[in-house]
Amino acid sequence: MEADTITFPMCRDAIDRFVLVDEDAIADGVRRMVVQHHTLVEGAAGAAVAGALAAAEHLAGKQVAIVLCGANIDGARLKELL
Repeated sequence: MEADTITFPMCRDAIDRFVLVDEDAIADGVRRMVVQHHTLVEGAAGAAVAGALAAAEHLAGKQVAIVLCGANIDGARLKELL
């Protein structure tokens, strides 16, 4: 995120922790949503799922909401993931 974006101050004030995830974890997040929840999501939502899974110990016992956005994923890429 660029420091001069209009959303930067809002994010800075609201976000207290970042979790880095790699491409494999994102793919696993997409795959889990499709297989376990029958919900098609794109990579951005897969990243959110992967981040929550990576932070599971920190999030244990807390109420957690994950924003699941879009289903804009290429059919060939989805086939690879599944």
